Amino acid sequence: MKHIMKKLLILSLLFIVEFTFAKSIEVASFYYPNWHANEFTKSKKPQNWTQWQIVKNAKPFYKGHHQPKHPYLNYLNSANPKHVSMEIDLAKDNGVDIFIYNWHWYNGSQIMQEGLEQGFLKAPNNEKMKFAIMWDNQDLKPIWQIKNKKQPKPIFKAEHSETDTLNVINYCIKNYFNKPNYWKVNGKFYVSLTSPIDFINKIGGIEKTKKLFEKIDATLQKANLPKIHWAGNCASKEDAKILAIAGFSSTFIKSVSPCYFENYKERVSKANYSFDYSELITTSKNIWCNMATSALPNIPTITQGFDTSPLCKQKAKYPFSNAEYPYLPIVQNNTSDKFEELVKSAKNHIEKTQNAIPVVFVSSWNNWNEGNAIFPEKIEGMNFLRAIGRVFNPDSKTLTFASIYIKDKICQLPQPDARLNYAKYGKNAIDFWKAKNGKSPAPTVIYYHGGGWANNCNLDLRLIKLFKLRDMGFNIAAVSYRFTHEVNHKIYPPVKAPMQDCANALALIVEKAKELGVDTSRISLTGGSAGACSSLWIALNTGKKLDSGRIIPQVKMISVVVPQTSLDPVQMRDWIPNSHYGAHAFNLKNFNEFLQKRDSILETINQYSPYALLSPEKNKIKLYLVNRYKPEVNQKVKDPTHASAFCIKFKEKCDELKIPCEIIFNKKDWETSIENIKNNL
Repeated sequence: MKHIMKKLLILSLLFIVEFTFAKSIEVASFYYPNWHANEFTKSKKPQNWTQWQIVKNAKPFYKGHHQPKHPYLNYLNSANPKHVSMEIDLAKDNGVDIFIYNWHWYNGSQIMQEGLEQGFLKAPNNEKMKFAIMWDNQDLKPIWQIKNKKQPKPIFKAEHSETDTLNVINYCIKNYFNKPNYWKVNGKFYVSLTSPIDFINKIGGIEKTKKLFEKIDATLQKANLPKIHWAGNCASKEDAKILAIAGFSSTFIKSVSPCYFENYKERVSKANYSFDYSELITTSKNIWCNMATSALPNIPTITQGFDTSPLCKQKAKYPFSNAEYPYLPIVQNNTSDKFEELVKSAKNHIEKTQNAIPVVFVSSWNNWNEGNAIFPEKIEGMNFLRAIGRVFNPDSKTLTFASIYIKDKICQLPQPDARLNYAKYGKNAIDFWKAKNGKSPAPTVIYYHGGGWANNCNLDLRLIKLFKLRDMGFNIAAVSYRFTHEVNHKIYPPVKAPMQDCANALALIVEKAKELGVDTSRISLTGGSAGACSSLWIALNTGKKLDSGRIIPQVKMISVVVPQTSLDPVQMRDWIPNSHYGAHAFNLKNFNEFLQKRDSILETINQYSPYALLSPEKNKIKLYLVNRYKPEVNQKVKDPTHASAFCIKFKEKCDELKIPCEIIFNKKDWETSIENIKNNL
């Protein structure tokens, strides 16, 4: 018995040590502060030009290429303290502890420092987040959509000297090191260099660099400040030896790009410019393991993706040739589930590596030009950022998030009681909150967000309002699903993906009803716009076998807001003369093409159009349609996508077939739908 107790005690202590270490791992994300008009860009571009213009003008180079990117919060200004304060809340509350600012200094000339000095340091909540600088000490070239095979002359050359480096340190002492939230590693100020070997060479070699660092430390000590922890961007053991002798303290990699992949040169020579994210995962792990036995501690970098195509001429031929920056291979399939796998691997690597610095780097917070950003964006929403929170901040009680339709604030909800994956794809997940009164089984409301099956995510303003039902004893489930433009190169019709995703989510909730505390006889589907259309499609396909093999379960009721009840373009134009919705659902360019091809694809349209699915036997579910607009049919309206005619014509057919259906007209449509669910579920 004593032997068993001793073993249990040892296991408990090991768990406590591991748990404590896991909690003490810091997460630092590289921050690119070039998203604002500044003196540098004004000298090269029109007055109010910013690099957001590059992001907005990006084009897809092949089918399934996810460009352009659409970040949440409406293209933030990185020099605006109000905007940066939202970024700080969003990052810190989701497990990111440190912003490492990409920083430029060229022999006394600075550029893009406004992001750090005007944005971050003037943000009212900046002390919530630590910060440091990554000195981008390489030649600065004009990379904005240059021609392939043409390497431009530098705008600024990185000319290093002892005097200039001392000027850098004096500037940092005056402007950064005096801040209580400047990040320290082992008690030393963290400063990294992106081109450390070049720095050593230009200073005059290893010995001169070492003496310079010693001189800098002496200067700091005189000012009663800590020494500097110098870090170098390095993926080579040989270079790490040089850095160690020169006085550096650690190494890192700015990002893991395809050039580190196996057989890279051979592949690009054969015009293979599409690489998979699984290769980036494997390469990252190999680099971490290799550098773990180098002369210096290596901090592992988690790279979210790699795609420099926004910086290329947008009419360039793909696959590219020459493999010169920015005409580099594109990493595809970097979904949030694969990213989370890499995040977990980095944590595991730190925990198992002897004498590891308990930090991971994330590349990056907002490097949109190079296709790596964990900041929320249209396709995956909050998923990348939440993956970090789940791994490194698992005990957080609050879910802090941004929404694509809320442009001026960050939102909060309680963390879900469960997160369920109903399919393998990264976005196919359900956030589930159990009824607040603890009663089980409880009535359950399943929410499908709107956004035309093309944007938004399951965390939005409508979900926030829906939470009043949780306080009244209802479970709440919010479903994340794929968008049509994510699948239009491989699934036909594209609308099939989001609709089947939503149905699969319902089926999984019913499968796990006992575990989740769901009363399967009291389930309501709800949503707005496209989410409303999906809800109706599910209700009218009860008993249908999905591609996954699951069967669509029956629900008690549907209460939806501004639904599209038809996807037939002729029918929509008949009901609403200025209708223009739905072409993308069938992978068509515009409504005119939709009309032209309607007859040839009508059978497919009818499989997804709720109106066409109505039949007398579909009378077991009560349908409630809520609309904010006054009743109008056969008239042009301001908002044809959400016109009241959709509800009116749908109910006419329901009445004809004796299917229970009710329309509620109210300007406060979502609040009305919530009240309706409360009263009827």
